[in-house]
Amino acid sequence: MNLDTCETEYIHPEDHENTLYWMRKFGVNKKELFDAILHTGTLDAKKVKEFLKRDSWLYHPVEGTAKLLKNTINYIF
Repeated sequence: MNLDTCETEYIHPEDHENTLYWMRKFGVNKKELFDAILHTGTLDAKKVKEFLKRDSWLYHPVEGTAKLLKNTINYIF
């Protein structure tokens, strides 16, 4: 198993540098990251990312598209 691959696939909360890496990558603070780990029950970075981004417009394309359209119309008119 490649150590570099392991580090980028899993979050290691005991490693301060690794925690900082994931906090920056996901744009969250330490509490949000650790809460996501506890909620998902995994250290798998993909699953934690999915949980953290669950409210993002990217994961709700209809809502996001509606907001984008509304903002565009308001800008034009």
